[in-house]
Amino acid sequence: MQLSRRHFIQAGLAGTALGLSGCSNFSLSSQEQAQATVSKGPLALNFNENPLGMPSSAREAIMQHMGEAHLYPDSARQALLKRLASYHCVSQEQLIYGNGSSEVLKFAIDAMASAHCQLVMPKPTFDIVADYAKARGLEKSSHPL
Repeated sequence: MQLSRRHFIQAGLAGTALGLSGCSNFSLSSQEQAQATVSKGPLALNFNENPLGMPSSAREAIMQHMGEAHLYPDSARQALLKRLASYHCVSQEQLIYGNGSSEVLKFAIDAMASAHCQLVMPKPTFDIVADYAKARGLEKSSHPL
């Protein structure tokens, strides 16, 4: 059986519902908010959106550091990279970081692109990778799941 976007979304929603039903960390209002979002139609899986809304802990962290929002986060970035490297037992030079997955995927295309390679991608997929590959002159081969 070929996996369609509809089946993929239905499976994702079913998995989310199962996960939420056994999780007591979500308040009723978050669940109601998620249900209202789901009721509007299928979730846009190609966006980094959370149907539950922003967690209160994230909102509190943002508000706590709002006074520093006008500054570049160089020292915080260095501290984060140091902790990540230590946690994963690697050097900081082995970490790749970017502003979201699009930038990191672009890095991968830039690193791997050559005149004699072909990009193979499943469908459905995250189309930005194909755009980056096309800009570098790579051929694309799409295969359904």
